Amino acid sequence: MNENILEVRNLKKYFPVRGGIFLREIATIKAVDGVTFSMKRGESLGLVGETGSGKTTLGLCILLLLQPTSGEIRFLGRDITRLRGRELRELRSKMAIIFQDPFESLNPRHTVADIVGEPMEIHNIAHGKEKEKRVIDLLIRVGLEPEHIYRYPHEFSGGQRQRIAIARALSVNPELVVADEPVAALDVSIRAHILNLMKDLQRDYGLTYLFISHDLSSVRYMCNRVMVMYLGKIVEMANTEDLFNDPKHIYTKALISAIPALYYETSKKRDRIILTGEVPSPMNPPSGCRFHPRCPEARPICKKKEPELINIGRNHLVACHFYN
Repeated sequence: MNENILEVRNLKKYFPVRGGIFLREIATIKAVDGVTFSMKRGESLGLVGETGSGKTTLGLCILLLLQPTSGEIRFLGRDITRLRGRELRELRSKMAIIFQDPFESLNPRHTVADIVGEPMEIHNIAHGKEKEKRVIDLLIRVGLEPEHIYRYPHEFSGGQRQRIAIARALSVNPELVVADEPVAALDVSIRAHILNLMKDLQRDYGLTYLFISHDLSSVRYMCNRVMVMYLGKIVEMANTEDLFNDPKHIYTKALISAIPALYYETSKKRDRIILTGEVPSPMNPPSGCRFHPRCPEARPICKKKEPELINIGRNHLVACHFYN
């Protein structure tokens, strides 16, 4: 896993807010604001943070389902933000997404054969009988039956629908998969089965996962590394066990302290850290460190100077003036 499959440099995604009679731009939502990271081939990188931190927007920008405002996204050695037309479509067949809600992401008017097979036709991977055979093979691989091929989404349970969504993602033979809360809409009893399936598929197909989730227990189980995002910025990044056993940023500590003790075991006893207030609006982010209005350890410099994301050793990066 020495080769970088993805390199993101200073990525920004701003959304204009328009108002007035002439719908002029009156403000800007800074959903992703200067994010830099890279991913090794075959690894799983977790992306965590509260609602509104910009996680899903970052994932959609990487797939160019949203066009970035600025920055560079190098996938398989090429800056995909500069690609257009046929070149972009060919490279997109190497990327896929698993959406959060299988009840919304599957077209209720299409059969499983259409849902899983359509990407194969779009990318000219298979047609006709060959496409049908590939669809059946994928269904079997994700734990479904061949006879499910001509059924509709409403005939399946939530877990089965997510298996169909995973089969659809695999239909184009991707190398990078963005999994956006892939188990959040499922019953707790089903989540472990889906996570184990994803790990098995990663091993068998050599997949690279960007795993977006609120569930830190799932992230710890699935991922080699974890990025913590707050209000459009990365505030901490480290190997999974380093981050869970020795978090440096107070925001990361608060997220980890909220994990129920039943799921989070450690030799270090942690006190619950309760953050006050809500996440500020990305339309008007605080000056300096964006976390300072909610930080119990904030000092005057935190309001004035934005901390840089620095490497403090063992590839552990943190953006905090007073990390400990």
